[in-house]
Amino acid sequence: MALANEFAQMAVQTSPSAQNQALLATTLYNLGRESLARGDLASALEKSTNAIALWLESAKASPTNGLSLSSNDVAKMHGLSATALFNLGMQSFNKGDLRSALERFTNEANALVEFQKGSGPQGDVLTTNEVAMMFSYAAETSEKLGNAAQAYEFSRRAFEADGSAFHQTQMAHTLLSLGRRDEARAAVESAFKKDPKDPQIVGLWKQITGAP
Repeated sequence: MALANEFAQMAVQTSPSAQNQALLATTLYNLGRESLARGDLASALEKSTNAIALWLESAKASPTNGLSLSSNDVAKMHGLSATALFNLGMQSFNKGDLRSALERFTNEANALVEFQKGSGPQGDVLTTNEVAMMFSYAAETSEKLGNAAQAYEFSRRAFEADGSAFHQTQMAHTLLSLGRRDEARAAVESAFKKDPKDPQIVGLWKQITGAP
């Protein structure tokens, strides 16, 4: 893979065509996946970010080039960036450095949005549960730092990703923090119908509805 990347770099240096830039973007993405597998998160993030930048240059050079990357290929690059950023954010989160974690999670969320725009079947990059979890941690960190509006946006996206009762309850909690009690009640009642035995769901349902 490293050799393929060297040849792709030489090709771009010789002729920075859309085709050659797309080829280099692909080799960088593959190297980024290798870095992620080794646990080298910084390298994975750098390579995926550079791959996305090259794709953008490729698209500018020839938006209709038949040899350009597909939307799913580009989505995979954003998915790799999101994964690296999430893991870097979790390192900060586990150390208690919430501000650094939120910065990583916010950038991760932006990458996830781009990932969702172009991805086809997600199983080979990110599962629905993984996407939801990434948004969910971003919501939790935002809430811990007192940013209820941002927490709601992230929790909403987490719920939209998997439709689970857990993430619907998280969204209800953030709605309650924003004073949007009617919406919070509707969300938690829906979550309670899905999973009436979960203690967290039951607790919030009782808090909002006043049920005994």
